[in-house]
Amino acid sequence: MSELIIEERRLVVYINDDIVGELREQNGLWAFEYALDWLSKPNAFPLKFNSKQMDLLRR
Repeated sequence: MSELIIEERRLVVYINDDIVGELREQNGLWAFEYALDWLSKPNAFPLKFNSKQMDLLRR
């Protein structure tokens, strides 16, 4: 039986001392999940990743 190898990378995203969320890559698929504490802040704002930035992350 062959083993399935799962590679995963994680990056916790902060603004100042606040955790905004986590960027994850698993087997070439990227996902970003906002932290619930960040979303509940009255001054929270969305992050924007463009395709050129994502290409740099893949290198």
